[in-house]
Amino acid sequence: MTVVYFPPLSEAGDADFYIAVENGIVAVSDGGSENKDEYYDVAWIVANMPSKNRTVKVQSVGIEFPSRFINEAKRQRGGFQRHTAGAFIAKELKCNPKDPHRALLGSVLGRRDLLIQAIRTAIACILAD
Repeated sequence: MTVVYFPPLSEAGDADFYIAVENGIVAVSDGGSENKDEYYDVAWIVANMPSKNRTVKVQSVGIEFPSRFINEAKRQRGGFQRHTAGAFIAKELKCNPKDPHRALLGSVLGRRDLLIQAIRTAIACILAD
């Protein structure tokens, strides 16, 4: 996972909000005797509002990525450093590799929709305080 760096507010400029987004695959154990993991694509949103001196962290809705695609990306030379699970989902489902969410969610929602919801939630958390 990528580390997000926020410069000190004195260096940040004069924007109303600063938003950082980073997504990644999170493994969740099923807790059963077979010790199988389930994998979810989750985005973390870090929002800062300098005028309130407030920072909040919100995560997007996690979308399960089938383990066969995760395992295929891991097995490739370079693993996750060079390959994404989305690329393997796209190959099989004939979808956009940058938005496999839309195919996995039956074209009802896409990655952009999930990110907008999470960003709106982060901003609402700041403004509600």
